[in-house]
Amino acid sequence: MKAVSLILLMTLLLFLGAVQVFSLGQKQDVTSVGMDLGNIIPDSVDGWTCEEIPLGSSEATSESAMKMLKLDDFVQRKYSRNGQTITVYVAYWQPGKMDTRLVASHTPDRCWVENGWKCVQTRHADVLELDGLATAPAEFRVFDIEGHMSVVYYWLMVNGQLYVFGNRLNSYPEPADFLRDFFREMVKGRPEQYFVRISSSLSDESLRSEPLFRQIMECLEITGISSRTDL
Repeated sequence: MKAVSLILLMTLLLFLGAVQVFSLGQKQDVTSVGMDLGNIIPDSVDGWTCEEIPLGSSEATSESAMKMLKLDDFVQRKYSRNGQTITVYVAYWQPGKMDTRLVASHTPDRCWVENGWKCVQTRHADVLELDGLATAPAEFRVFDIEGHMSVVYYWLMVNGQLYVFGNRLNSYPEPADFLRDFFREMVKGRPEQYFVRISSSLSDESLRSEPLFRQIMECLEITGISSRTDL
């Protein structure tokens, strides 16, 4: 029995070694697109007050998690009007920088809940139609903390392709997804990634009809999470 286990272990190590050697010949040096996210998201909007929100300064962001994630660029802006708020957060990682498995494990389902929020409503693969603009299927949540509600949409784009979290509350990737990402990144290298989260004190219906929300989504077309449908 011990001999069989040893053979299986050696076979696994040889396989992983072969994959690593193969991956060295496949990986290419890829430079960052040099995108300045601060120039993509509007910093002033008529009728709204806009402020920059540093990472780790709110109950919805884990500062230790952000340090672990080693962002190449990010922007987080909150728009306020008559007690209503819309907050947009976009994070960017260059090719070769961060494991998809790690990025995919840090969603509001995990980080917000760890900071005291309770998820009270969930929708998966939610496509938004916004007056000539459509989004990639989003993860939709409603969170509550001490009677304060927040509507949340989020997306993860990996090399221009939508990361599918599945029909579940995501804390950590499923084992099959973990292995898929592990072997893909051994062969192809770590991909370029964008994580986008939009949260609001508005109701879901009010947020979808808010012109500022559509403006933000149009600005985010460059990340791949939205595209024009009226061209």
